[in-house]
Amino acid sequence: MWNDRRPVSYRYVVDRTCYCTPAALEPFVATEQRGLKTAAFPVPFASETGLLDSPPYPLWIDDLFELIEQSALDGHSVLVEYDPRFSFPRAVDIKRDAADANDRYEIRDFEILEYR
Repeated sequence: MWNDRRPVSYRYVVDRTCYCTPAALEPFVATEQRGLKTAAFPVPFASETGLLDSPPYPLWIDDLFELIEQSALDGHSVLVEYDPRFSFPRAVDIKRDAADANDRYEIRDFEILEYR
């Protein structure tokens, strides 16, 4: 349904909680405009190598669909909440095993820049 309802251009915020680097844990703004993807921190992030304007490994909505599928195929517990209007994954919780903490990914503040 996401592919049928996807706007031409849109912007959203990505929050994640995982066993990641500090820069990967910082929320960032993702913009997808007519196939061009950009990601930026609202405020530059001070890393050990200097200020970062964008996340080192941005996560896009399409990446979340792949992550959900691969995690389920790998036998992990996956809980997904989908956006009721556009059907993208709004919140994803993945539990890899009993000892690991959950990885959580959230898409929030979804904004249409151009519909069709």
